[in-house]
Amino acid sequence: MTLLKPFNSIHPRVEDIDSVVAPPYDVVTVAQAKAFAKDKPNNILHITKPEIDASEDIFQVAKQNLHRMLNDGVLIQDDEPSFYVYQIKTSTDVKTGLVGAASTQAYAANKIKRHEHTRPDKEQGRVQLLENVGAQISPILLSYRRNEVLQTLLATVTEQPSLYQVTHDSVLHSIWQVPADKIEDIEQALSAIPCLYIADGHHRSAAAARYAMTHPEQPWGQYFLSVLFPEDELTILGYHRLIRDLGGLSVDDFIAACRNNFDVEISEQAVIPTNKELKFGLFIQNQWYVLTPKNPLRSDDPIQQLAVSVLHQQLIEPILDIMDPRQDPRIDFVGGQSVANEIEQRVSQSEFVCAFTLPATTIEQIFEISDHNQVTPPKSTWFEPKLLDGFFGFLLK
Repeated sequence: MTLLKPFNSIHPRVEDIDSVVAPPYDVVTVAQAKAFAKDKPNNILHITKPEIDASEDIFQVAKQNLHRMLNDGVLIQDDEPSFYVYQIKTSTDVKTGLVGAASTQAYAANKIKRHEHTRPDKEQGRVQLLENVGAQISPILLSYRRNEVLQTLLATVTEQPSLYQVTHDSVLHSIWQVPADKIEDIEQALSAIPCLYIADGHHRSAAAARYAMTHPEQPWGQYFLSVLFPEDELTILGYHRLIRDLGGLSVDDFIAACRNNFDVEISEQAVIPTNKELKFGLFIQNQWYVLTPKNPLRSDDPIQQLAVSVLHQQLIEPILDIMDPRQDPRIDFVGGQSVANEIEQRVSQSEFVCAFTLPATTIEQIFEISDHNQVTPPKSTWFEPKLLDGFFGFLLK
């Protein structure tokens, strides 16, 4: 079964690239997206987050924006299908991924494996965007167990001058089009990879699968835009919890309740745990604490071994009575690099009463959970750096 194939990309003219690309729609608020796309009529956010342009008929607005950019020549389409290489360079490392069209048939057969539930409302929004815009624009982040043949092939592509280079938040994003004479070699290397794993983009992949079922007549409607990175080139950070109230408890009573299951120690600095040991950070009343479980869960179940499971089962659910973090408005989430300042600010401004910081889930845990056809608790992973939207896409019809 084919997991990934080359595609006829729609992509910006080189001279327009800086004004077109943008952060992914799901990591920016409407206000942030408006600010980013201000004075940039051809920014991809006018398609991926059309709320910035209208409050009604937003998907029709997105369609109009796409076709305007195509008609004006801001976006151009390749004559022949190809793969692309997407490289992300930070001050500490380099990650090199392959861009292609992933098969919804492989997704349905669980050859492209997931580890998260989706929310029906968010999934439906992406289906509506596909229905109206008729294009795949936002790439899904996939991973696989490292294949040296494939990585060597990608390395030879990156030895040539890149098509695009964009720096965003001190991260260099570079794109290469794979030469025609290397496409077959890449397809052969891909055939040795038994399955792929969704890292980021569960709602978009689920929406693409739904779209494929209702549009069997569209060959390109059976695929979704994806970027594949090997397991050892993905960075997963902790996904932290913000709590709006203590469920009627005083701060003293809350900390006393925490001591039932955790050793609680004051910390003179921000606490951002690593996955080398099972500890959590707590920020409350302008003070950081380290929480160490007295009785970590002992289980062969990979879900129960996750740090997020320990925190929820031993503290957030029994003490704060937050049973469904997907739906409960008392809990919110923040991830990414350098989150301590944001957490302190949001708690100190009384938007939230406290916050918990967690060690990151590992890619090995994600693979194991996916292989067992299980799903992680909500908001268990934060992948960085985020892929930018706007470098490439493809039309569904």
